Amino acid sequence: MNQLTRRASFLIVFLAVMAGGVWAADFNGKWIGDVDTPGGQMSVTFTFKVDGDKVTGTLTGPQGDIEISDGKMNGETLQFGFNVDAGGQQMAFKCTGKLAGDDQLKINMNGGGDMTFEVNAKRSTN
Repeated sequence: MNQLTRRASFLIVFLAVMAGGVWAADFNGKWIGDVDTPGGQMSVTFTFKVDGDKVTGTLTGPQGDIEISDGKMNGETLQFGFNVDAGGQQMAFKCTGKLAGDDQLKINMNGGGDMTFEVNAKRSTN
């Protein structure tokens, strides 16, 4: 391999790595959506702060602010959990989120068994 070919190969690899960082999923900020539950539809707000592969934040709904736990980035997938008091019974939810566009986020929330909900959230401009 001559020197020009090596330089061109290096440049292509460098640009590919840099483009991957520029196009990485951005979950930071506030996301607002609705979720259909057995008790009816409710509005929820997710606020995320991503630092490397660590994610912190809150879920805000009818019960107020709930801290998310075990938040992490796994490639282009957001993963986190939260606990909620459902009429005196603690429920633990495991959640995954993926961007569905620049300003849309799909979050699947699983509370165990058949208790699965989907939230289609939009990025808040506030």
